[in-house]
Parts: sequence; structure tokens; C-alpha cells
Amino acid sequence: MGRGANKLFINITKQVVKSWGKPVDTFRKQLKLPKGRDPVFEQLHSPYLTLSLFSSVIAKKQPDWPQNNIITGFCFYDNSSVNPGLESFLNEGEQPILFTLGTAAVQTAEDFYEICFEALKSINTRAVILKGNNNVNIPSGLDSNVYVGDYIPFNQAFGKCSVIVNQGGIGTVAQVMRAGKPMLGIPFSHDQPDNVFRIKRLGMGEVIYRENLTVKNLQQQLLLLLKNPNYTLTAKQIAGEINGENGTVKACHEICSFFQKL
Repeated sequence: MGRGANKLFINITKQVVKSWGKPVDTFRKQLKLPKGRDPVFEQLHSPYLTLSLFSSVIAKKQPDWPQNNIITGFCFYDNSSVNPGLESFLNEGEQPILFTLGTAAVQTAEDFYEICFEALKSINTRAVILKGNNNVNIPSGLDSNVYVGDYIPFNQAFGKCSVIVNQGGIGTVAQVMRAGKPMLGIPFSHDQPDNVFRIKRLGMGEVIYRENLTVKNLQQQLLLLLKNPNYTLTAKQIAGEINGENGTVKACHEICSFFQKL
């Protein structure tokens, strides 16, 4: 649509996320510093130290990145709450396929869950459906093979599933990589298309773009991931690298090292 449309979109976005910088403005005021420029769009990179809180497995440092950039590895949030119903379901049969749309795409699910249920009818496998606040009706015949929940801690479930179907948000993708499971990415927007493309390029997953999501396409890709052992082998190898990074510890170490040099 051209530079004009792009500039208009960026300006609108700046207005929408304007409130995101308020905590930074408040903190600078407490330190008696001038307000400064927009921390989201104009001061994204620190002149002192910039940390990329993701794994080098999914993206290597590029020549045009800030020279003081350090890739730390993923920093995981693990919920310690226990879900007895889910635990029982995961332990009572073969590993299920898990379907989730993360924290954002779940708000615009449209016919996603209906397509998933239809695809499951012919695949004849168990499944976990994370529906968020959406109302879903389990079709007759699938009742005993499907567990439906609003929210489930990914760190407790992904490792006990066969394939993870998700929207491709970076937090969800990180948990899939750590669990060492094949992934089917169905990106909706934002960074998701790029994330799922990287997973496909690594050889641990496949992609169905949202406009191409049909029952037939979903069935074909799920069967491919279930029957081809190469996806699982690659995913397990990648999990070994991810679990050896410990991004949170590295990030803290880099910050402390920086201040020790001052």
C-alpha cells in the first residue's frame, strides 16, 4: 500500500501503545532524569547493554543488530499450580495432541475449534483443547478422548503430548522447543508468521496459514507430524540445546557484569 499507509499505521500504533511507556517515564522522574523519548519506538535499544531473551537456536545475531547485544536464551515462566483433571487425563492413555491459541489469538479464535474437532474425528487420537474464554461443544463420540480446559500451565502439559498445535507466539514456541515436541503453527498476526517459519526451517514442525486452515489441511499436517519420526527426533535434539542455555541466569549474569564494570 506504499509508504504513506505504512507511516499512518505506525503513527496509529504509537497512539495505541502510548501508555506502555508511562512506567518508564515515572521511573525516570523518580531518578530526577528528563522524560526522554518514547521507550517503545525511539529508545528500544540501550546504548550500554541490550539483551535478547530468546535462544540462538531460533535466531542468530545479525550484522545490523546493536554491537552490545547479547542473546541469553529463553527466560521461562513456569506455573507451579497443579491441575488434577489434566494430570489424570495425560497419564491414562496415549499422548494427546494439544491445541492452544496462547494469550492473544484465543480472543479471535473464530472457527478454529470447530475445525479442530472435525479433524480429530477421522484421526482417532486423544486431544487437549485449551479454549480460553470461548464456548466450545465437544461433538458426540469424542467425549472420552478430549480434555477441554480454559488454561493449563504449558510446562506441565507439553512434555506429555505428541504434537503441539498453536498460534506461534514466541512464549508458546519457546515452551514447545523446550519440551522437544513437533509443532504445527497456525499464525494469526504480529510475530507469529515469522516464528512458525523458523520452526519449520529448523525441521521440527509445519505451518498452516490462517486463511488456509481447513479440516482437510489440518488432518494432513497432523498425520504427517505424527507418522514421520524425523520431526520428533529433531525436536528432541533442539530441546537438548534449549535446556542447556538457562536464559534467566545468563541475563542476570550479564546485567551484574555490566554494573561491576562501571
